[in-house]
Amino acid sequence: LLQIIVGRVHHPSARIEKLTHEMMANSEGRKRLKRFTPGQRVQHWCLTILFVTLVLTGFPMKFADRAWASFLVNMFGGLSIARNVHHWSGILLFLGFSFHVVQVVISSLRTAKRAGPDGQPLGLVKAWLAMPMWISPQDIRKTMQLFAHLLFLRKERPTFGRFSPAEKFEYLGVFWGTMLLGLTGALLWGEQYASRFLAGKTFNLATIAHTFEAFLAVIHVGILHIYNVIFAPKVFPLSPATITGNTPVEKLVEEHSEFVEDAAMELGFSAKADPTA
Repeated sequence: LLQIIVGRVHHPSARIEKLTHEMMANSEGRKRLKRFTPGQRVQHWCLTILFVTLVLTGFPMKFADRAWASFLVNMFGGLSIARNVHHWSGILLFLGFSFHVVQVVISSLRTAKRAGPDGQPLGLVKAWLAMPMWISPQDIRKTMQLFAHLLFLRKERPTFGRFSPAEKFEYLGVFWGTMLLGLTGALLWGEQYASRFLAGKTFNLATIAHTFEAFLAVIHVGILHIYNVIFAPKVFPLSPATITGNTPVEKLVEEHSEFVEDAAMELGFSAKADPTA
């Protein structure tokens, strides 16, 4: 936001820009530059719907003495229905999360069997490290470079591959948050049964963790994520990435040029560098 206010403009590589346009003009190139698969897009929107439903039913139960809470509860047909909607939405979220975890495990097992540079199978550890959403040392280094750029300590903005470090951190945050909210939510839902085996302070801690993680999720989604996918200049009024799978060319050029170059190399595209660029 500060970059916009001060009018700072980043000029991407003319070669990358030309290469991106060439690939987008080709059917195979456009297909290769889709950063999200159809399955990932469906999972994203299921997560979105369930997250909004959980927020609209969960916070009114937490702050039941507020006027706005009564309005939302009545919108769902009363406290009992709102509670049931919250519980079933949580179950569906957990099932979707479990499905995603199974997909990740299967993908990792397949990758582990592939031959590495030495001709031997990669193995499970290297397969995990090769996952597209895994945060690598290079991601940490580029994150520091990005902060330096945003603080006017570095002229050039770093470029990323298919997913930026920010997107990877966000993914892992959702991964962790879903587990924490799911476990604490299930514990609070089954409090009468679980209290036979667990001390009372366990439920106090679960309530605190559930509440603060929910607050953190709402703040992050309501401010950072909404800005990045709706109000950011390169994607306004809405990023098409999770609808069609396509990322705006300007965003590809400026933020994901390594992804473009890797895809171009696989498909045999090339754009001669302009010595004056």
